[in-house]
Amino acid sequence: MSNPIDSKELAFSITARTVILLGRENISSPTVAVLELVKNAYDADATKVTVRFRNASNPNGTIEIIDNGHGMNWEDITTKWMVIGTNNKLISPISPNGRRKVGEKGIGRFALDRLASETILETTSEEQSTEPTYRLGINWDRFSESTKDLHEIKHLVEILERRNRRPGTRLRLKKLRDTWTKQDYERLYQNLIVLIPPFEKKLVGFSINLDCDEAPELSGNIRNPLIEAALFKMKCDLDESGNVKINITTRENTTDGKFKLFAKHDKKWNELFDSPEIPSCGPLHFEFYFYLRESITVQGLDIKLRQLKDYLDVYGGVRIYRDGFRIKPYGDPRGKGDWLGLNWRRVKHPGGAGSDEKWVVGENQVAAGVFVSNETNPELKDQTNREGLISNRAYNDLRAFVLKCIEYFETDRQDYERRKKSEIEPVTVDQSISDVKQKLSRELNKLEEAIDLQPHGPEKDFLKESLQQMRDVQSTSLNKVQSLYETEQESTMSKMQLLQNAATIGIAVAALGHEVLQSGRHVIDSIERLSKRLGNLMLINDEKINEYLSRLNRHGIILYSVASFALGHIDRDKRTRQEFNVDDCIQKLIDENLKAICATNNAQLDFIRGNVPHIYAFPYEIESIVTNFVTNSIAAFQRGRTRMAERQIEIETVYNEKQRSLQIVARDNGPGIAEDDKDRIFDIYSTKVDEEGKPYGTGLGLVIVKDIVENYKGSIAVHEHSSKETMRGAEFIVTFPVPKERGPKKGDEND
Repeated sequence: MSNPIDSKELAFSITARTVILLGRENISSPTVAVLELVKNAYDADATKVTVRFRNASNPNGTIEIIDNGHGMNWEDITTKWMVIGTNNKLISPISPNGRRKVGEKGIGRFALDRLASETILETTSEEQSTEPTYRLGINWDRFSESTKDLHEIKHLVEILERRNRRPGTRLRLKKLRDTWTKQDYERLYQNLIVLIPPFEKKLVGFSINLDCDEAPELSGNIRNPLIEAALFKMKCDLDESGNVKINITTRENTTDGKFKLFAKHDKKWNELFDSPEIPSCGPLHFEFYFYLRESITVQGLDIKLRQLKDYLDVYGGVRIYRDGFRIKPYGDPRGKGDWLGLNWRRVKHPGGAGSDEKWVVGENQVAAGVFVSNETNPELKDQTNREGLISNRAYNDLRAFVLKCIEYFETDRQDYERRKKSEIEPVTVDQSISDVKQKLSRELNKLEEAIDLQPHGPEKDFLKESLQQMRDVQSTSLNKVQSLYETEQESTMSKMQLLQNAATIGIAVAALGHEVLQSGRHVIDSIERLSKRLGNLMLINDEKINEYLSRLNRHGIILYSVASFALGHIDRDKRTRQEFNVDDCIQKLIDENLKAICATNNAQLDFIRGNVPHIYAFPYEIESIVTNFVTNSIAAFQRGRTRMAERQIEIETVYNEKQRSLQIVARDNGPGIAEDDKDRIFDIYSTKVDEEGKPYGTGLGLVIVKDIVENYKGSIAVHEHSSKETMRGAEFIVTFPVPKERGPKKGDEND
């Protein structure tokens, strides 16, 4: 290696177009962009944020995000908002008012570019500040049109008199990039509910007001339905005389989903704690909501399991509120936030509710609040640094009361689950994991007791450290298993729901298909009669009329073909295993249905017959395979913007007599399949998304094809580009074994 004759240093430069990559090309949808802006308002300690849409179905419409958070001063604007990649949220993950920040690090400002071409930001810092109000205008299209480096593009900041302006930030977005529809507003609403805290009626927390002129039924303060997803509710009261009332309700095993009484306790303070003294904390109100982080929890509700988990990640734990305001750090996700030691109790007692060991709740399974006031709870005093309450007798009484109420719930539920278990003893994955946790915990506890008996010294310290490592590995491994199981369970539930919907559609097709088919015939016949009628009239030949008639006729044929295919696909004969010729089956499917569907998408469909032998199978399954391949090719044409004159699809059958195998080959001249996508296209819900982030199809097509092929002990291969020179797109090869002897089998009718 030769020695250098000189050396220089280089640094990366960032072009203005980087903003586009981080904004409109990185954020998947306008819904995600609005959510990020609302999260930023939450991180700014706002108690209220308004999301206002005006005529947003039109590019000339506007979107406004208005909050009453702490706003920004000049230093905040110059060192945080205008700096890309700032580590502010890494350094300060908790807001000044004790909130865990939920916004993505640095993504908020680029969400503005995803939504609109122009942004006007107006911000006023907190009330004690003497700084003026700042107004910043940004034209995001300047970044895509410029060849300059990022730092060379300047933006005008106007300085306004503060006057009586309240703290907060207003974002006004103009020249919208998306056309908002009713479905978009509904999707945004469903995502916003996760950001609403529990007990919103009782506290000064965080409210979101949706103000939409095109969806007035969604407008107003957003309420959080996730409280209703709780499996159990518990309300507990302690009065001035030391009387305790505990009321537990549940919606488990209720047909209407409404909460019913589960357990009730009326006690005296001295019964609970064997103390003759009245509690010094004063009267308390405690509300407790318990959730199972499983798919069954959200069955029958208009929310998803992922929404529930996100909600618990933000609002889980037990918090304390005084006169409607939260006292920090109680309920924070780390450190002193778990002031009741729920996580430590869960580590010591990892068993399930139906197990023989003691069961306790985990912090990530509950959303709860203790409500006090300055007037009725004067002995609950703040620490001088405002970081929580002084640990005096009043605080200890409060903590003891809350823990005792939770213990009553745990005992009541465990007694109930044990009674259930004694009647029916099903073995579930959850129970198996719970049993393993119990057994490992017992053995590790025994080991810990044995180590404690050893004399002090380096060896004992080493054993204790090793034991802790074993506990950590055990906890991490079992949590991974639990997480994988929950993910699989959620996927299975989603697949089942989709199949139920598909079954419903099938029933509807069977009931209404003949009427649609008849309507398709009438449309075609009426167009033909209209053409003749117009031709007989002494009118000047109008090319536009002829064009419209031709278009109506083509779509009438499509309507007829789709109805014919749907009815034919659910025909009972096709759902009976039988001997038939694959070439004839595919040819009939193409002639009667697929050619018309391809024609309306300007695609040419060719079939190369391979003189294949008869097989013994379900005809509808062969049709499903071919139909999925053809519709996937059409979607690829649209997604890849393949020119209409070049859209070609080819289906070919091949028989290998020596290997006794039959192949169905599908290829096209679309954009092909990326190498990275080949391994995941057969995964459930694996599908591409359009420019708005919406998925093409259900993501189940190739999953169904793979299931069919594997049921026949066949195989499926995919090539990112076809081996045929005239076809540059994707190629799928399905291979079926052809048995030497074929005949009916038991259970050959598939209803």
